[in-house]
Amino acid sequence: MAPTINTYGTNAAILGGLVYGGKFGYSKLLNYWVEAKPNEWLLIIRNGEQAKCAVGLQTWMLPGDAAVKFPSQLYKVYFTAE
Repeated sequence: MAPTINTYGTNAAILGGLVYGGKFGYSKLLNYWVEAKPNEWLLIIRNGEQAKCAVGLQTWMLPGDAAVKFPSQLYKVYFTAE
């Protein structure tokens, strides 16, 4: 039995929904990717404690994490987290 026009329309709608959902999910996922330049420090703060730190770091963050960037030319940095 050959597919009818209705089947083609349903398949197109499903495919369109998957493409849109994938694009939406990818754009939301990119909000959790952070990069520091080669001359910048990047600190990732999780639950008030330092989770990661490096110069030129590229990493994924978890929801609720805080990212702090500052130039690597600084020798001392003082900060507090509440």
